Amino acid sequence: MSDFILDRQNQRLVFIDLCAFVLGYVNRTLLMNRFSIKEATASKDIKAYQDKTSNLQYYPSIAAYKPLPWFCPLYTHDIHEALLLLAENKQEVICQTDLSNTSYVLQIPVNKPQLKKVCPVLRALSQKGVVDIEYASRTSGISSRTIIPHTLIQMGPFIYVRAYDRLKEQFRTFKLNRIINSTTSTRTIAPAESIENDIEWHKNLEVTIVPNGTANLETLELDYHLINNQMVVQLKKEVLMYFLMGWNIAPIEYEDLPYTLFPLKVASIKPLP
Repeated sequence: MSDFILDRQNQRLVFIDLCAFVLGYVNRTLLMNRFSIKEATASKDIKAYQDKTSNLQYYPSIAAYKPLPWFCPLYTHDIHEALLLLAENKQEVICQTDLSNTSYVLQIPVNKPQLKKVCPVLRALSQKGVVDIEYASRTSGISSRTIIPHTLIQMGPFIYVRAYDRLKEQFRTFKLNRIINSTTSTRTIAPAESIENDIEWHKNLEVTIVPNGTANLETLELDYHLINNQMVVQLKKEVLMYFLMGWNIAPIEYEDLPYTLFPLKVASIKPLP
């Protein structure tokens, strides 16, 4: 077997490992869609993975392999790969290192979530499950909670998860990097805890954003694709604060924030039906 074929198969083995770890399952369909391979090849890849480590068990009822309780990932994965898989069903591919030698990328020094600590939360998102977490809050410190996550939110440098919180008996938004530890729970979800009953999540807004001043309007049009000196964005009410923070947009109630740091401001907010 050529080195090229072995390398391609190794990419698929890494993908199998990542799906089992993050999604909580893997099957031939995932492999076939991701790599445009035939069913026979996907079957061989799963067998090759199982030959390396007996981490998976086949469940005929869902036609998929699920990780066993003692599952330990065979490869090293990071939170970026996990989020890419969950949000876009993609896998990162690293090109030749010399292709990036002419660029400069500044990594913002925020504390990234550790995948091993939040993986049960990501699995619960994938499988609509329940998870126990230890969470650090600004107001109440560290506490144990049971949550039912339904949506991942990526806004600015931070990642959030929208979930029902059994401790507070309401839907709340949690910052992923504040989760100190998490454990999969076998408890079931009550109807009131499902996304359909997250009333605030289903409220949408139309936000009109304009320049925070009159200087260099042509430049702002190029930066933010403004049309007639404004940008209209439709989003969920619950993510408005994170959107404004991520884009450095001055909220509607603050009139005197400096243009240098807040080149845009909110002009109006209108509820959508």
